[in-house]
Amino acid sequence: PLWTKKPRKPSRARSNGDVADSVADIKSWKSADQRAMDRHISEHEPELSGCGAYIISPHSRLAMAWDLVTVSVLLWDLVVIPLQAYDLPPSLVSAGTQIELIATIAWTIDIALSFFRGFELRGVVELKQNVIIRHYLRSWFSFDITLVSVDWVLLATENSDFVDWLRFSRFRRALRLLRLARLAKHGIRLVSVVNRVQSEDWLVILRIIWLFVLLVFINHWISCGWYAIGCIDASLEQWSSKAFDPEVHGFAYRYTTSFHWAVTQFTPASMEVVPRNALERAFNVGVIFFGLVMFSSFVSSMTNSMTYLTNQNYDKRQQREILMSYMNSRCLTWQLRIDITTYVGKIRKHRQHVNEVDIPVLKTLPENLRERLRVEVHSHVLDKHGLFSSLHIGDPVSVNKICHHAMAERALMPGEELFRCGAYCSRMYFMISGSGNYIIGFG
Repeated sequence: PLWTKKPRKPSRARSNGDVADSVADIKSWKSADQRAMDRHISEHEPELSGCGAYIISPHSRLAMAWDLVTVSVLLWDLVVIPLQAYDLPPSLVSAGTQIELIATIAWTIDIALSFFRGFELRGVVELKQNVIIRHYLRSWFSFDITLVSVDWVLLATENSDFVDWLRFSRFRRALRLLRLARLAKHGIRLVSVVNRVQSEDWLVILRIIWLFVLLVFINHWISCGWYAIGCIDASLEQWSSKAFDPEVHGFAYRYTTSFHWAVTQFTPASMEVVPRNALERAFNVGVIFFGLVMFSSFVSSMTNSMTYLTNQNYDKRQQREILMSYMNSRCLTWQLRIDITTYVGKIRKHRQHVNEVDIPVLKTLPENLRERLRVEVHSHVLDKHGLFSSLHIGDPVSVNKICHHAMAERALMPGEELFRCGAYCSRMYFMISGSGNYIIGFG
């Protein structure tokens, strides 16, 4: 027989009257449960009525996709704005004007979406329409509407004589610099997009890529500033007049030469471009001191990231060598070796679910915060069971105690057993995700 213990007989027989009483009790319990549910909904109806289906959660995929759009437009501004120091070819100016129109439309749409996008404050996500509108009007609305208005004015006067003073090149360039103020708001969105990455290895790779991109952007701005200083005063001897021939060297050569000079200030390399007046030399000295700090920080961060990746790969290789040495010393069969190595490979590729016990810092939280954490994590699991769902409505304090003292998480790898046939049953399991199979028999 599969199960050795026989089923226990009922303690007493039940009569029809007992059954009728039980049915009546169940009906009365369900009606009380339904009344409690109706009361709970009516109490929270004013709060729920303010959250429409058109409200965008700050953690939704739609919000993340739009964050990527705004970050891309912001990166475009970071590239194009310093290029105003150069005399760009007409083809690039025309293309830049079209992209600038698209960017301005995107920032205008962002203002409209901000009235329907929830926000997070002190760990609580707010999705009520009236609260979102009030919060946006008090925080970023004046900032956004000012910058977008400047953008539209610049576009409207691009090829018009309506306002002559706006067409003055230096003033227009100064107005375009105002767009960089958006870094104060939308730079946080870039961080939120990166924080969605769960893999530590990918975070390290993204950190390395970010260091390279940051270094390129810094050199881009320094090169544009170096070229602008070289053309600021024609009465002085300038490095640009010595390095460029106006009839031969176009925008591409001028920019790459300036960028080359900027890169040499961060490395021991050198080139033929040198400062020719006091302003250029002062700028050069300042860039050298800035390069000393940036280059040392860049090398340190890059070394730490590469060391982490190397250690991760070394640990994996060492564990594999130990496993192979153990199987060779025990003379295991080839089939068993293949099964073991295949399972170990699946474990490494499988993304491990992080549980509370895996985070040591959570143990330092005070008792009330840990209780709130466990209630928020486990209560929705208990609500899937009819008994605990009804208990949650009638006696939420008891359910909170169950979540805090009697529940824990457990993550299983593919092929791992949760329990075996014949084992003593001491707990109840709720499957949150994935699937499992019941296998009858031992072994």
